[in-house]
Amino acid sequence: MKVNISLLQTEIDAGNYEKEFHKILSMIESLEILENHYVILPELWLTGYAFNIMKEACGFFQKNLFKLQKILENKSFNLIGSIPWSKGNNLMNRSLIFSNKGEIKNFYDKIHLFKPLEEHKYFCRGNRVVTEKLNDFVFGVMLCYDIRFPELAKALMLRGANVIFVSAEWPETR
Repeated sequence: MKVNISLLQTEIDAGNYEKEFHKILSMIESLEILENHYVILPELWLTGYAFNIMKEACGFFQKNLFKLQKILENKSFNLIGSIPWSKGNNLMNRSLIFSNKGEIKNFYDKIHLFKPLEEHKYFCRGNRVVTEKLNDFVFGVMLCYDIRFPELAKALMLRGANVIFVSAEWPETR
């Protein structure tokens, strides 16, 4: 089976979630339509690590989610990428998995939080391993610091993942 993967890399203007949202929409709209296409976005592509505006950004994203879904539906892309997600009074670093119909099919909440960036002070850690099957292609999802924990990758492969998509926001030096 042929799979097409686009990795969208962008310099995130931390805290400017409206700009980042429209920048990603524009990037996705400009992509060529390919068969069995997966588009992978950076970790926290909406906000970067601007913790002080994340709850506000969650509300903006949910109000404008339909715009992203419409593009995905028209382009027939599957999409994976993380944003801050409000769950009650808590925030999660959540990777949303969209089908090529624009539906949210699944999500993964980051399990291993990165203490040097104080993620543990702002995000609740996830507790489930996530694989998804879209278009007969099975993949796993991890976020950034998760790659330092091989037991997570092993669990994804044991659940049938053919590939693992890892969204990250690393500085240029890494």
